[in-house]
Amino acid sequence: MLIQEQFKELEAHVSEYFDKRIKAKPDYRSQLFNMQNSNRSVEEHLGFGSTQLMTTWTGQVNYGDFQKGYQTNYRHTKYSAGMQVERELLDFENFAEIKRRIDALLVNSVYQTQQIHAASVFNNAFDDSYAGADAVGLCSAAHPLSPTESATQSNEGTAALTVGSIDSARQSMINFTDDKENILVRDPNCIIVGPKQWKNAKKLIGSALEPENANNGINVFGSGELKMIYNPYITVNGWFLADEMVMKEMLNWYTARQPSVEMENVFDTEVAKYKTVGLWSKGWDDYSFIYGNKIS
Repeated sequence: MLIQEQFKELEAHVSEYFDKRIKAKPDYRSQLFNMQNSNRSVEEHLGFGSTQLMTTWTGQVNYGDFQKGYQTNYRHTKYSAGMQVERELLDFENFAEIKRRIDALLVNSVYQTQQIHAASVFNNAFDDSYAGADAVGLCSAAHPLSPTESATQSNEGTAALTVGSIDSARQSMINFTDDKENILVRDPNCIIVGPKQWKNAKKLIGSALEPENANNGINVFGSGELKMIYNPYITVNGWFLADEMVMKEMLNWYTARQPSVEMENVFDTEVAKYKTVGLWSKGWDDYSFIYGNKIS
């Protein structure tokens, strides 16, 4: 068989192996993000202010008005990875080395990049350099209520992970208001942690009694009230309380081009090049699904 045909045949095996290995890995993105496909270069989400409450009938319908909110643009970025296979690897049937390269240079490259990008929303949550549409970080003490309002509210703290601090963050989220000072009605029902706070979260979620409380008080968060979401790529020393349903509406991941394997045979050098290219974006429309504590 001609070497060009061998490389082409190998492409199908590389592609099949790549897809199988990617699907076998846990996708932590889907626990947190609204996962969507996109066929546009930019996805635009236009926010709007609060809906006016119904009023007493006065003989005609009261047509309310609302303010424009912040616009979030999801502009996709292109990413790539590649590997090379020399003819000799095929001649000597060194398939173990080929698989090693697929894992190291294609599979792990795509997987790690996507998981790190997803977790970066939380790792950078307290840094205004990674601002959302309202010009501050995901977790901030100064979120404007709207583009035209000077009033702000906070979803940022520095408390250690305890029963008391969970309750405090929960009360803060319950009291979130819109630009007309109407309660948003958030349901803080999940706690999100990385490795640094995994142990503390497990103690709190898994104990019927308050941890380290000599009075054996009932742990109100240990009876299924809170779901724990663990992400090993969250490296910040902190924890997040979230309304899971609203999070899946506000926290978005767009895939415009799913990474897949393509091949090019370089005739003169007897080397086949295999590449994978992806196009995606991520971000959030609104901060009110979450309250974060970065432990100082």
